[in-house]
Amino acid sequence: MELKSILGYVRNKTILVTGATGFLGMVFVEKILRVQPDVKKIYLLIRATDTKAATDRMHKEIIEKELFSVLKEEWGTEFDSFIANKVVAIPGDVVSEDLGVKELKLREEMCSEIEIILNSAGTTNFDERYDIALSVNTFGVQHVLSMAKKCLKLEILLHVSTAYVCGRKEGLILEDSSCMDEMVKETAKFDFKALEKNLVEEKLKELEAENATEEVIRTTMKDFGIERSKSYGWPNTYVFTKAMGEIVIEQSKDNLPVLILRPTVVTSTYKEPFPGWVQGFRTIDSVIAGYCKGKLTCLVFDPTSVFDMIPVDMVVNSIIIALVANAKCSSTIIYHVGTSSKNPIIFSRIHNFIFRYFTKDPWINKDGMPVKVGKGTVFKNMATFHMYMQFRFMLPLEGLRFVNQVFGQYFQDMYLNYNQKLKLVMRLVELYEPYMLFKGIFDDINTEKLRMMARESFVEAESFGFDPRCIDWEDYFMKTHIPGLKKHEIEDYDWINGVDKDDKDDEFAQGLRASFEGLQEIGGRIRRRLRMMNFHKLDSSKMKGMDFYRGNNHREPENEQEGDKEQQHTDKKSRRKNKSGSVGGNDGWKGQEDKVWSDTVDGSEGGRLSRNSFNRRGMASIRIWWKQYEGGEQEEIEREIREHAFNAELIGPWGVLVHVHVNWLNKEYREMKEVKKFEEHGAEIDLNVAMDNANADGYNEEVKEARKGGNEEINLVATQDSDPFNLGSIIEAITRERRARKKTLQELQAVSQEDGYEEDGLGIKVLS
Repeated sequence: MELKSILGYVRNKTILVTGATGFLGMVFVEKILRVQPDVKKIYLLIRATDTKAATDRMHKEIIEKELFSVLKEEWGTEFDSFIANKVVAIPGDVVSEDLGVKELKLREEMCSEIEIILNSAGTTNFDERYDIALSVNTFGVQHVLSMAKKCLKLEILLHVSTAYVCGRKEGLILEDSSCMDEMVKETAKFDFKALEKNLVEEKLKELEAENATEEVIRTTMKDFGIERSKSYGWPNTYVFTKAMGEIVIEQSKDNLPVLILRPTVVTSTYKEPFPGWVQGFRTIDSVIAGYCKGKLTCLVFDPTSVFDMIPVDMVVNSIIIALVANAKCSSTIIYHVGTSSKNPIIFSRIHNFIFRYFTKDPWINKDGMPVKVGKGTVFKNMATFHMYMQFRFMLPLEGLRFVNQVFGQYFQDMYLNYNQKLKLVMRLVELYEPYMLFKGIFDDINTEKLRMMARESFVEAESFGFDPRCIDWEDYFMKTHIPGLKKHEIEDYDWINGVDKDDKDDEFAQGLRASFEGLQEIGGRIRRRLRMMNFHKLDSSKMKGMDFYRGNNHREPENEQEGDKEQQHTDKKSRRKNKSGSVGGNDGWKGQEDKVWSDTVDGSEGGRLSRNSFNRRGMASIRIWWKQYEGGEQEEIEREIREHAFNAELIGPWGVLVHVHVNWLNKEYREMKEVKKFEEHGAEIDLNVAMDNANADGYNEEVKEARKGGNEEINLVATQDSDPFNLGSIIEAITRERRARKKTLQELQAVSQEDGYEEDGLGIKVLS
């Protein structure tokens, strides 16, 4: 149909909005009130016990938000009366029949007045309790349809779904129900709504019969939702129940004029009412929040994959245009609202924007210190990520479990705590994985038609723009989205308690905090606890090597200053001993081991690998030294742990095969003068470390073989009795040195061939 006037259509209309307290719903309400104050009435369905409670919640969670500041400025002292005349808070809930509107008179009034319905209600937690997600995202749609059929003047119902109802499909995702055809065919054979409802009721009855606690019920119903989702081919409860909501519309709409709008990941405002306003964490926002605070050192995404995100004001504009263009139209049209088709952005660019922003303007922590960020480790598939987690965290945790058993469950609480956090981390990564590794592009032919219609209304087109081609992604991230996220969400997020200051019951927020902090705690604190038992000493914030406390009477440092002094004293002793060629500590390793370590690296030109000490348990301690770039003086590499240069394959409970490949200097830059200064270090070093049952004799033979030919290849074999964390020490030290060299040689742009990709001269390791 021809688009005549957007504002003219909305004038004197009565609109019902469900999900008005949500991000999208409140932006829609603000837009309508701002651009068309002559709208007759907007009903807001709000969960509350009565009208007063609903009105109070409306003012607190919607009207008083900064989002309405422009509207307040326009109306001045008359703002409150304007809101009172135009907006009506209705106590109710989509999970109930008649939307939970109990007053018959009010219900009849609504049914006689409502002309437009926007159903934006929904729970967006990826692993919501199945009973809750089903009641809101699926049966809630049924209740909205039933209410719509009673509205005598209804012209259009628009249901907000999600583009990810396609599940794990790849390639071009069409604007139709083809992604759900298989499920529709299956559900046509039976009443799937009754089936799922009965399954939920039976599961709840089982839990009630077992006198399960609320925590057990919550966890069980979450797991049940994931189980049911995957049984139908969907990755999580959210997209599964939203997909079923669309099926409900297809099967129950009859002759209702219904539209389905599928936005992708909705982000902060692009332009209206002002740039950068956001509420809540979206997929990419959770990553930004953890990254800027230094909580995320590894990320799971494919750098070359497209991440589809769309500013919320563009989504709202598309909703309004769709409502106007399809009023009283009986056919159901599906609209994809995203950017992957018209203005795609890949993960590597997003990652680079985030890194650049927080490098230039770092987050200030609670101690008033800037948080330094690095590009971290990127895993572009789940298999590599699982290997990393197995080596970096699960093995230390397994060590703690063994120690806990030996010491009579003395560390039981700590073990259970860390084990729970590790499971939460893995669960959240698996929930995010379908979006971070998504391989689809969303077709938007129907949406493009809306844009063409909007352009015909020249006077109003600028006020309702939703063409993603106008987005400059660098400008949006660097000047709009990240600053807005810092101001409106990260700034208000209590990372100590793990919740939003405005929502102490935000369970998902607690999960995010646990995942961010858990990655650091699991590895670091387990090591510190083992250190107290004379197993080893490892500073998790500064990788100083694997120095072991000697003797059983060692006292843990009471404070950081004392610990630093002790470390300095230990370092000096180690250096003196290394200069004299002696390595002390364990009768079983002395002699032959000293010779092996001195033969291994002391004679090489690039640097020396020094064996610091052994405790009486025979655990190895390794430190790597290299000549400093200027002056030729030896410098101990003390940098934040950067574990992004290895692939690990489990061999047994303690056996880990680790391959480290370090290309110190890119071949294309060998002729540079700066590079020539490093030629004596060798072009590349291959370090293979295998934990095996080999005895000490294996060391000497392996090293001598590796030294032949001057290929700088070193093979070390440690006995199974050795400390399993030695491998990490070697890897971390080599990786840190590699990053230090890249910093001094900014000209090395071509390392992208090794690292996977690189932008603006900043290299990043991608593990495939």
